[in-house]
Amino acid sequence: MNYLVIEFIFLLGFLAALFGILFCHLAPKRSRTDAELVWLARLSPAKYKPMERLLREDDYHFLVAQPGFSRAKVRAWQAQRRHLFREYLRWLRSDFGRVYRIAGSGSV
Repeated sequence: MNYLVIEFIFLLGFLAALFGILFCHLAPKRSRTDAELVWLARLSPAKYKPMERLLREDDYHFLVAQPGFSRAKVRAWQAQRRHLFREYLRWLRSDFGRVYRIAGSGSV
């Protein structure tokens, strides 16, 4: 699972770099509204930092070591974490789409 966390961190770094390159490359092509500039200024990879925690195994090992451990409860807990991770991926996809639209549409 540690490799998955490392790959995820690499993916976030890659996407942040991609956003930066895409924005800088296409920035001169159109003027942006104030709302778009404010949104871009607030966009940060830190928004997705909790995703790292959702992939860590430390919490699982802690739960297994607790009295009253139940496989059914752990499975439900894991399902909830997967659901949250998918929500973060949806947000990431939405943010990427918005950056792409801002950078690629409009006129000078």
